[in-house]
Amino acid sequence: MTDVMQWFRGLFHKEKAEISDELIRDVIRSLQMKHDDECDCNDVYKIVDQYAETQIKGEDAAKLMPLIKEHLDTCNDCSEQYQALLEILEKSETKDK
Repeated sequence: MTDVMQWFRGLFHKEKAEISDELIRDVIRSLQMKHDDECDCNDVYKIVDQYAETQIKGEDAAKLMPLIKEHLDTCNDCSEQYQALLEILEKSETKDK
């Protein structure tokens, strides 16, 4: 935590702004908190298969599950897993036809 505080303080060092430790802690806490309208990797993991199947069916998965789409846009790990699953489902769909 001390390293993060020093790094954060360094961001403002150029402007000679005085930032209190308490303000830095508050900012760090708010960045760490998950907001009610966000989802995390665990949330995505639970329904990424549904998201991919919706996409395969030709439906707009991003419109139906916007929080999942938002997370996939910002999380490389989840996005890679989703792309791999989508590829598997697409190949499976092609074999079934």
